[in-house]
Amino acid sequence: MQAAVSTSCLYPMKTEEAVFTLAKMGIPSIEIFFNSFAEASPAFLARIQNILQQHNMRVVALHPFTSAFEPLLFFSDYERRFEEGLALYTRFFKACRYLGAPILVFHGDFAQSQVPAPVYFARFEQLRARAEEYGVLLAQENVARCKSGKAAFVEQMAHALPQARFVLDVKQVLRAGEELDQMLLAMGKNIVHLHVSDHTAQQDCLLPGEGEMDFTQFVEKFSPWFTGYSVIEVYRHNFEEPLQLFKSNNFLQKILAAQS
Repeated sequence: MQAAVSTSCLYPMKTEEAVFTLAKMGIPSIEIFFNSFAEASPAFLARIQNILQQHNMRVVALHPFTSAFEPLLFFSDYERRFEEGLALYTRFFKACRYLGAPILVFHGDFAQSQVPAPVYFARFEQLRARAEEYGVLLAQENVARCKSGKAAFVEQMAHALPQARFVLDVKQVLRAGEELDQMLLAMGKNIVHLHVSDHTAQQDCLLPGEGEMDFTQFVEKFSPWFTGYSVIEVYRHNFEEPLQLFKSNNFLQKILAAQS
């Protein structure tokens, strides 16, 4: 297991500037959050690739801003929009392949949606299969405002789609009022990616090492089998200076190294 940092931590800094900021800190592994359609263009990707190569960095996942639109793109009754959504996400899968990112993070449908679970799973499978054509894992994240925020839904999905893979987000577990161990059990060994953060009784999202979470105990739950990345993903208002990201990354990496 290794630590990484998401460029989303620096939002609304421009994505290329966020990548360069993390590069200057000497952070070797990052998740990139696309914040516009232009950021999936060949010219922009080449610009990002140049930064990555100059600083010997790797991209461990991509996370598109269109997560907010996934209910409309993939889970409405309008078939043409699904096809357009599939074409759009194919651009993202190509971007993953170009940058060497093995995972695309997916939020899915809103919790209040009336789309039946079997329909959800069938559409996810279509998208997952398209991702696979480009050597990419489409990974379902647990998100409090989405169906995936509940461990019961994730467990149902894992049973219906043995090939499905998951992203565990610690802060989203807290925000959904779920138990971390229940979400872990629901996802099982199909977890391929972690979004980690710290917390206190007063704040549910802080940089690792700045709250009360026992990260050694957390890592022990995964160390026997997990080979993915623990990505620090918090919001810009959760810390004061970008240098805190570097310190938090080092804090997390030391704990991960001790368990390897």
